[in-house]
Amino acid sequence: MKLKKVGALCNSVNIYRLHDKVDSTGEIVQWLGDGNATYPLLGLPYMNEESLYRMFDVTEKKQDKAYFTHEAMPEALDVDDVSKTDQVAEDMGITISYGGTVLLPLSYTGGILYIQSKYLGPLEDQADFLQLYVRRNESGGRYVVAKTGMLIAGVIYPYNAMQEGFVSRLEEVAAMTRRELERCRSITPPVEEPDEDQTSILEGEDGET
Repeated sequence: MKLKKVGALCNSVNIYRLHDKVDSTGEIVQWLGDGNATYPLLGLPYMNEESLYRMFDVTEKKQDKAYFTHEAMPEALDVDDVSKTDQVAEDMGITISYGGTVLLPLSYTGGILYIQSKYLGPLEDQADFLQLYVRRNESGGRYVVAKTGMLIAGVIYPYNAMQEGFVSRLEEVAAMTRRELERCRSITPPVEEPDEDQTSILEGEDGET
């Protein structure tokens, strides 16, 4: 994981949410995020506000305006490596820029949700091994967990894209794109596959010209 990119996400909004999670061995694993995503701080000494600001070179001026919290991991957020609610989330191969936010649609058995693509930035060095899952809490709330192999590498909350304006725009773009595809098909003749059994008039029976 690229820790500097985790810091950059927090620095960009001046929000630092630090959480402590006690693992199965009794050891505390700290997680850091900006409220929309959180990542485990593995292999680091125990952090507090002062040491966190020092690690990410947060100036005193920014510290005065920063929003910092340090709490236990919320019970509603399951950050264990495996959950019975996990459903594989498939990247649909497109991104959508909407209102200045780049969204990545993810399909899964239960439907579709969107995340901000920037939250995959800290995990880009593990992209070849990364798999996304949709996970649910007890109240039915959804969030995305990123895993490398069987190990959790981050949690990303969905972006609230389910609004009439957004859906209407998507429908409009899809309809116009479909019409453009049909127009292109109508003016571009299909390319015929060569008939291997057909002999050119310039060739003899043995295939030589």
